[in-house]
Amino acid sequence: MCTQSTYFTNFLENNALCVRSIIYPHLQNKKTGATLLGMKNPNNIYIHALSKVPTLGPRGLDRILSGFPSPKAAWDAKEIDLIRVGIGEQAAKELIFKRLNLDLDKEEQELDNEQISVIAKGDTEYPKNLLDIPYPPPVLYVRGTLSKDIER
Repeated sequence: MCTQSTYFTNFLENNALCVRSIIYPHLQNKKTGATLLGMKNPNNIYIHALSKVPTLGPRGLDRILSGFPSPKAAWDAKEIDLIRVGIGEQAAKELIFKRLNLDLDKEEQELDNEQISVIAKGDTEYPKNLLDIPYPPPVLYVRGTLSKDIER
């Protein structure tokens, strides 16, 4: 089970994989604070939504994010366009089903209520040392704030 002082990333819906790399002790729990949600980048809510498609997985998420001009464009894409980027027919169908049944405003509110930040690969907050591992997670979920000691 992930604690408040670990990174975790959601590769499969409702299952969090703890990423206990060399940076995990550097989280600071922050019970209060105006905005903890890592939606400084408005694309992150779409990356979060895409990460909830179970059959995508981290590599599929990377494929889809590199295959469209923006995460919003990937979220809104037609099935044929999703298949063209190489995620497969099943993942494309599941993404469309998820899109029809997921309330992004509610998701954002739930993340905010739990004080969870969404940090995508490419964000300035994304820890640089995670980029050095094979297949770095495309999205991180962080409860609290990242320490200034982490190289970004």
